[in-house]
Amino acid sequence: MRLNYIFKCYCDKCKDIWNNSSIELCKEIETYSEDSQKKCEGELDKLIDKVSVHLEKCPSDVVLRKMWIKKGEAFLQKTLEKENIFKLEKMNVEDRKKFLEITKQFIRDARGFDDDLPIEDIMQAMRNVWISNALQLLFGKDVYYSKASFAYSMLYPYTDNYLDNTKTNEMDKALFNRWLEKRLLGEKIKPNNCHESKVSQMIDYIEEVYPREDFKEIYESLLLIFESQVKSLKQQDKETYLHKDEILSISIEKGGSSVLVDGYLINGLMTKEEVKFCIGYGFLLQISDDLQDIKEDLKCNHKTIMTEMSKKGLLDEIANKLINFTIELIENFKINSRNEAITDMIKNDCLMLILFSIAYNAEFFSIEYIKKIERFLPYTISYSLEIKEKMRKKFENIDFLNNENEYKEMIDTICAK
Repeated sequence: MRLNYIFKCYCDKCKDIWNNSSIELCKEIETYSEDSQKKCEGELDKLIDKVSVHLEKCPSDVVLRKMWIKKGEAFLQKTLEKENIFKLEKMNVEDRKKFLEITKQFIRDARGFDDDLPIEDIMQAMRNVWISNALQLLFGKDVYYSKASFAYSMLYPYTDNYLDNTKTNEMDKALFNRWLEKRLLGEKIKPNNCHESKVSQMIDYIEEVYPREDFKEIYESLLLIFESQVKSLKQQDKETYLHKDEILSISIEKGGSSVLVDGYLINGLMTKEEVKFCIGYGFLLQISDDLQDIKEDLKCNHKTIMTEMSKKGLLDEIANKLINFTIELIENFKINSRNEAITDMIKNDCLMLILFSIAYNAEFFSIEYIKKIERFLPYTISYSLEIKEKMRKKFENIDFLNNENEYKEMIDTICAK
């Protein structure tokens, strides 16, 4: 049975689960008392101060700077071990160390490949590496980082972001898509410019690790995400009318196919249950991103589930649906998972992503709803809204020592955490 058929079937099942998810807020989410929120806020304030002090003490001497970097890494590792908001304590010590090492290595590799790539794009690509590592844990595999994982994660800035950029000429997008489709099909087509050359190199890396003749599903899944990205361009077209069911289908296919590739890149194969989970997981991350980006999407007239619902009223019920969908998807997979603790960690991380996105976009929700979800957050809403500005003020006056590579790496690693 071809992957294309399986993908369509599971996308339809994902749509059914979404449509049947309750719009009433689930009551099985961990709550935080006012005292525990204040405690968490105090701990984060201390952490930000410690990081700021450490960064200010970066020495100019090369030998001393290496010691400074090691001290910073030890501090980050210790912080991860004590972290209790994203439930990283459910991961064993060795796996936490691997996550930190992989984060640092990916940043080095990304900087080495394209030093002009903005830190925001590197962090977006880094997030995909973390998704891959989380799936490795979930599927009972060892946590590792490969050339293929680096390559696929780096495709995001060069393909998805490129196509989403409203400043990019539509003709250029069409020409790029025609070239990319041929390249994904395995044609040894020459790149027409530097941008296409970078994309082609990433596909080369994947082909080196997973030869096409032996791992057909990987390249079928890469084509699926390409097709879904092309479909999603309709969401940017101001003249095109999209029915809510069509927007839902695009969202499921785009999000689902993106994580499907991550799943296949773990070892080239997946069970049907793993395929089904990847599609649902990718969809919930896509909708969570749409919630996070709602202001920018409305400004650009992009059509997403969140923007279209916001035009009709408040987002209380759609947020409840997303929370319930997330819990049901991950709880159902827990039955087949060999690591219940990791499943709980991933569920908590997804819920935190959704809840913080609600807090940052509070104007799209009722006052009563915001008060209700505040008890699920480790910080008060007012404090949550000040975190980014608090960090910006702490770090803006630090001397970057002429952007030394080691210093940049330490900054990037801290930002990634």
